[in-house]
Amino acid sequence: MQSVYVAQNGFRVYPGTDPTQFLVVPRGGSGGRQYFCAAGEYAWRRLGAAPADRVVVTDPRPAGGNGAVGFALAPRGTVESTSSITVSVARAGESLRVVHAESLCRNDRIGFLSWD
Repeated sequence: MQSVYVAQNGFRVYPGTDPTQFLVVPRGGSGGRQYFCAAGEYAWRRLGAAPADRVVVTDPRPAGGNGAVGFALAPRGTVESTSSITVSVARAGESLRVVHAESLCRNDRIGFLSWD
């Protein structure tokens, strides 16, 4: 089993028992963008995901909480895109393409669009 992965935003990602599932643990106050950043980075760097693969919320963040969120990696075409324009980890099934999720990390580094 692989060790914990620390994403560039400081979130910790723990591999699951299934190689396509993992748990993202925040480092403090955070929004959906930071969770998806860590999930996308982990999927790309550790799991070797393709840019068009999707990271999908499997175990949402508890209501009103700032806890861990479960994700799964889904190959391109196996999961429909969500129609929401928000980046939420509050509902199971929310998903982003790996390339989009990982790009949220770059936005955090330069302070661009950091309103959540």
